[in-house]
Amino acid sequence: MELVNGMQALQVAAGWTFGEHAHNGIELVGILQGQVVLEAARSQWQVKMGQVVSIPPHLPHRWWCHEPSRLNVLHLDYTPLDLARRLVPGNAPRLITLTKKQVDEYEGLFQRLLDLVAQSPARQERLLKAYLEVFVLTLLQDDQMQDPTTIAMYEVAAYMQTHLDQPIAIARLAQQFLMAEVTLRRHFRAVFGVSPKQYLLDLRLKEAQHLLATTRLTLQEVAAQTCFFDLAHFSSTFRQHYHVSPSQWRTQHLDLSSPASD
Repeated sequence: MELVNGMQALQVAAGWTFGEHAHNGIELVGILQGQVVLEAARSQWQVKMGQVVSIPPHLPHRWWCHEPSRLNVLHLDYTPLDLARRLVPGNAPRLITLTKKQVDEYEGLFQRLLDLVAQSPARQERLLKAYLEVFVLTLLQDDQMQDPTTIAMYEVAAYMQTHLDQPIAIARLAQQFLMAEVTLRRHFRAVFGVSPKQYLLDLRLKEAQHLLATTRLTLQEVAAQTCFFDLAHFSSTFRQHYHVSPSQWRTQHLDLSSPASD
């Protein structure tokens, strides 16, 4: 299943236009600088800095701007049905205004998604799917139609994603999010389809792949930054999942333009 059908960060000059077109999935466009105009269904939306507009599938639309602008464009071929309904209620464009905190989270997640899409082999599908869902939830944080249990599970997932360099015990995680461990495990599996432990391991391994491919960190440093017990534990776990050693995987995927570590 293809999850993303196009993703780019654009800087456009005053007078930029993009003629009428449509997409098979939802399009999300966030404005980081300037202002652009969306025209669709005989209506216009002024999309300003700090706003994101969501456009439903198969809706003909066009863009233009009168000032230099910077925007992030994401075309989704996959969106969970409940989130899709909230992104494009009534199958019409929706304008979302982000808080300063949300803008910072949005930019960070967008960049991480760019990195994942760039390397995006099929085996990374689960991680990419999780990041896409957290990305969409970031846009919908202030939406009053959210299911509290689902949101709590996305918050757990987001916590995992931002603390991969630290030990995370599921029992302590449950305490932190004020729920019983069995409740967390049940709800987490219902939302993501895997246990919290498996989800966390997948995140650690994917982050290790990212570090192997984009940095010159030693294997020991990669193991430490993804919180494996030691190099032997990291290497054996990595080989179990990908059937090659970390050093072999790095040889096949290293970006030679990545900076050398000090």
